Amino acid sequence: MKPTNLLGVSLGLVFTVACSGPSVSSDGENGGGPNGSAGRSGTGTSGSGSGAGGLAIPQGAGTPTGGAAGSGGPTEQMNCGLTKVALESRPADLLLVLDRSGSMVQEIDVGGTQVQKWPEVVSALDTVVKKTEGAVSWGLKLYPVPNQCSVPDGATVPVAANNHGAVMAAINANTPVENGGSTPTRVAVEKGVAFMRASGSPNSKYLVVATDGLPNCRNGGGGGQSNRDPEGAVAAVTAAAAAGMPSFVVGIATQDGDAHDTLNQMAVAGGRPRNGDVRYYPVASRDELTTALETITGQIVSCTFFLDKPPPSPNDVAVNVDGMRVARDTNSMEGWNYGDGNRSVVLYGSVCDKLKAGDAKDVQIIFGCPGMPIP
Repeated sequence: MKPTNLLGVSLGLVFTVACSGPSVSSDGENGGGPNGSAGRSGTGTSGSGSGAGGLAIPQGAGTPTGGAAGSGGPTEQMNCGLTKVALESRPADLLLVLDRSGSMVQEIDVGGTQVQKWPEVVSALDTVVKKTEGAVSWGLKLYPVPNQCSVPDGATVPVAANNHGAVMAAINANTPVENGGSTPTRVAVEKGVAFMRASGSPNSKYLVVATDGLPNCRNGGGGGQSNRDPEGAVAAVTAAAAAGMPSFVVGIATQDGDAHDTLNQMAVAGGRPRNGDVRYYPVASRDELTTALETITGQIVSCTFFLDKPPPSPNDVAVNVDGMRVARDTNSMEGWNYGDGNRSVVLYGSVCDKLKAGDAKDVQIIFGCPGMPIP
């Protein structure tokens, strides 16, 4: 049975092409040696690949240690291509930094109907987190907690794969703070970043900062106009990006004015702005928030396959997607190309889009040998 990655994509096992010498079966045993002599049984080695954000390819069993009888032992050429690897998914880590200040219970107009912001947000999150929990490791940091300008250390829900149930349970158990207009965005982002840095996860890390209000709680003071803190919020996402954690900024039914300007600045400073005049993701309904979150998660699902070691012959590698050969594109625009140091294979363009959307069902990477065409 083929292993299934966390995108719901069935990923094929990868077999290399033997150049010469004894054949190797999938369990690592040698076949017959040259001139009809019996081959000695080989032993496989195992290990695991790693890499931040994307798909890791662990080294599997299959490199023989024995040569053919009377051959004088193995050679580099004889062992060329006798390696089998499988694809293993590594989803990106995404921490949702979610505003639960009192203004989130305000009503807004959606299609001529007055609805509260919070239920719209909860519904959209329920849909998107459930849909993407395999491809993205979700975590949650609510703020303020318990009220006003308070923000505890750590995360409300630690980042993990298949985390829909835990994230939604925490959101449903922590409705907005009634009669509390404080929005300590700076501290929430700073403590979210500290949690992510301490997690020890090798995956790529991102923040989604979703808020409806102007940041305040400057210098630890109470909320309100006198303690506005737009500069602090911008500085926090700037520092997060510098630490390798870009931020996507979502504005929930945000009005024009200072809040709009601040969110625009935060989106640019966070490193993942939208195109156009409005750089953050403006949403005013569950459908708009659903679309925004799907766009965001689509950007962080990786099309990178990390290798345990570089291929023995970098110019003799083939990539197949759903049985179709994908051409290498050294311009990294359409097809595949190597990552840094030939330690990964990266898909680009339409083939990457298909993988992210779940439309590509099988991926194979074949390591070939010099002078031998790959079938």
